[in-house]
Amino acid sequence: MSRIVWTLAVASASAPAVADVVYWISGQDAEGTYRIYQFDDNGVYTGVAVEQIPAAQTGGYRDGMTDREGRLYFGWGNGVARHYFNGQGGQQIISGPAPGGVGTWRGLAFDPAGDRARGSIWTQSFGSGLAQTTLSGDLLRVFPNSGASVNGLAYDSTDHNLWAHAAGGEIVKIDTRSGQIIPGAGWLSGFANLAGQAGLSGLHDGTGRIAAVAQGTPDEWILYDDSGAVAGGPWCLDCQTGARGHHGVAAVPDDLCATLLCGDANCDGEFNGGDIDDFFRAIGDPNGWQATHRGCPLLCVADINSDNRVNGGDIDPFFYALGVGSCPPP
Repeated sequence: MSRIVWTLAVASASAPAVADVVYWISGQDAEGTYRIYQFDDNGVYTGVAVEQIPAAQTGGYRDGMTDREGRLYFGWGNGVARHYFNGQGGQQIISGPAPGGVGTWRGLAFDPAGDRARGSIWTQSFGSGLAQTTLSGDLLRVFPNSGASVNGLAYDSTDHNLWAHAAGGEIVKIDTRSGQIIPGAGWLSGFANLAGQAGLSGLHDGTGRIAAVAQGTPDEWILYDDSGAVAGGPWCLDCQTGARGHHGVAAVPDDLCATLLCGDANCDGEFNGGDIDDFFRAIGDPNGWQATHRGCPLLCVADINSDNRVNGGDIDPFFYALGVGSCPPP
């Protein structure tokens, strides 16, 4: 995802509107390294791949999700990792198996209303119960298994329930108030006529686009709309990446930074001296900064030198940009 050059024209600091979307799908390359692979809205592998974090290299990421800041989360048997929206900066944020008897962090879905609007994780591993946790992995509640063996989950912002990718490839819907399958919701035709299941991911903008991965020969992925109609695909994964064992998917808007202003560290729509204190907080306490500035992705406003990191290397470019009147500086 390339940096767009911004000027000091005032831009909205609200969450960006969704246009194009990119999809990150996990897999293992021919040398045995687990990576996440980026695909565009047309099902095409972009050539961008990022290694999964070292702690996940023994078994690889399972399902994925995206939070309101566009950060990617992927779970595996012993924790959850978080990456920036461009795949960089991966770090383990939860250690240990999923609570509530779930075990492997499979079937991840981000619930923006969960944990008193701080955001939460829904997770289920095949025939386990359905658990909701904080973003730190603490158990909020768990429901008994609804009768579905679940590999992938996706949150539906229109009704605040969950789409679930079940064992026969079918997509069912689960009520987040009861943990039970909603009769008549979802679709039972299977994944592109394959009895395969893997990850599932949707956006939180009400568009209803849902990406699903199916393991088979070959592994494939597809886009559905929320009526069950195929919106794109199926597309072959193995043929494009040369990888195998594609499990998880996370969807993120490609234009995540489009309505945000580089350098606008207080996210008020302007770049000026009022951003200095928040800029230094972004460097020193990025998690605290992000909690205060929800909907304003850190990399979009504070990665001044465009190296996919927010650190001391951005300080000189930040002050130079303030002086010359544009960010990033010319």
